[in-house]
Amino acid sequence: MRGQRRKEKDVQQDIAAERIDVLFGLVLASAEDGDLPQADYLISCAREIGMKTNVRIPQKFKRLYCKHCYQFTGASSRAKTRVNSKDRRVEVTCLSCGRQMHYPLKT
Repeated sequence: MRGQRRKEKDVQQDIAAERIDVLFGLVLASAEDGDLPQADYLISCAREIGMKTNVRIPQKFKRLYCKHCYQFTGASSRAKTRVNSKDRRVEVTCLSCGRQMHYPLKT
């Protein structure tokens, strides 16, 4: 009985991970079209799926939205990106909430 529940949970998490990938593909497509409110909505849907099923959002997608207000920051109209060579990191400032996110600079 216990093994069956584990298999069901694994299947649910696999499905959730696939849906998150699909949703972030739609996020990028809607952002290219200029529909940023739609991109924000799709990000919130992907986050809800991840939280309900305990599935992490991949790192390549985490950097597409603000960690504080959860708005799409891949567009240059919503974020300011700077390279801090002294601290060897990339600084992304969300223009909606004003918070900064720091990512390591890859060499």
